[in-house]
Amino acid sequence: MPNVSRLFVKTSLIFLVLTFLSGAVLHAYQSFGSLDASWGFIVAHTHAGTVGWLALMVMGVAYWMFPLDKARFEGGKGRYHETLAKTNYWLVTGGLILRILIEPFAVRGAGGVTGALLVISGFSQAVGVLIFVWEIWSRVRGIGKQA
Repeated sequence: MPNVSRLFVKTSLIFLVLTFLSGAVLHAYQSFGSLDASWGFIVAHTHAGTVGWLALMVMGVAYWMFPLDKARFEGGKGRYHETLAKTNYWLVTGGLILRILIEPFAVRGAGGVTGALLVISGFSQAVGVLIFVWEIWSRVRGIGKQA
């Protein structure tokens, strides 16, 4: 397994554990009726599971298992541009961590610094996903073939 794929997969497993731990906390809130989890905590929990575990796992496995792009990397010497793949990783993961840290303190419609940080986290993740799509697209559409 390539190192970049390993980085994505290991990080996704960390987020899987964090998702289940935060889920246990949410369950405790529900079990003791008088306590109510904040909307932001629920959103952070959801993003940890969907982006942190699922999306990072999918990206890591895709970088590893999808067909080689022989037109770009002759002789099977590479699967992707490592710098772009690592940029993808840091943008998605960094944006997610920022969101998880900020979201529980945000109120719907929050502006100011909190709102700005959430916007930065969202755009960071979006750019990271666009880089992923850019890197994977040629591997799934087939160079010289009809898509």
